[in-house]
Amino acid sequence: MRGLLELLDHLSGGGALDSFWMGKIASSHLSVMQELSLRGLLKPPKIMPQFLDLPGANQRLARLKTGLSPLDLIAA
Repeated sequence: MRGLLELLDHLSGGGALDSFWMGKIASSHLSVMQELSLRGLLKPPKIMPQFLDLPGANQRLARLKTGLSPLDLIAA
């Protein structure tokens, strides 16, 4: 549950999910991943999650950025 709360907080703060597609990382590693990417030491992922191609995926992600709680996710 802690990871979900951190992810929701990250998204509501305007954060992106791109760094998460580079591998299994904790949200505490995001700043390091972003810095390495900006320096050109990390390349964008070659494979993206399939759920991003599903109809409505972008709209659902946009809703997450509005600051939903875990209870809001269950009710949706």
